[in-house]
Amino acid sequence: SPVCKDTHGQIEMGPTATVTPCEMWQKQGECEGNPGYTLRRCPVSCGVCTAKVVNELADCGVWAASGQCTENVQFMTKACPVACGLAEGLANACEDAPGQGEACNSRKQSGECTSNPRLMMTECAATCRLCKHVCADRQSECEAWAKGGKCESNTGWMLKTCPVSCGLCSELSRSTSPDTS
Repeated sequence: SPVCKDTHGQIEMGPTATVTPCEMWQKQGECEGNPGYTLRRCPVSCGVCTAKVVNELADCGVWAASGQCTENVQFMTKACPVACGLAEGLANACEDAPGQGEACNSRKQSGECTSNPRLMMTECAATCRLCKHVCADRQSECEAWAKGGKCESNTGWMLKTCPVSCGLCSELSRSTSPDTS
């Protein structure tokens, strides 16, 4: 699944803005009101992409098997969390534990995201940015629906539910820069 991010249509809000263009458009209902434009530029804010614990590199399994999860903790925690078993058994692996936001921020500042990755994955995954937003179909019927013309006839719902089958994920992969963090 491609990793994706909001591009905001390359619009900058200015130095005093407290929200991004995508956050503003999402709050104004543009994800539903103008899906053809907004979902392509704001896949994270509009919910096209979902947060998941993913390996960033194809070699993660090989590196994990050779002991790199313990020998090279900082790199492997960020690049290969699945291969290192950091999210096993976690129901909400991409969220901070309820009520822990402030504590997670101070723990991140003290370096615990890298020094204690297993515990931080269970308590402060969002703060430590241990998840990536990935683009994937959410229904097994997506391919058939797309072939039947639903991407065009029900654009908003289909782009959110079936972004791979409707071509949105490959479009997002082409439009995002190599820096997907």
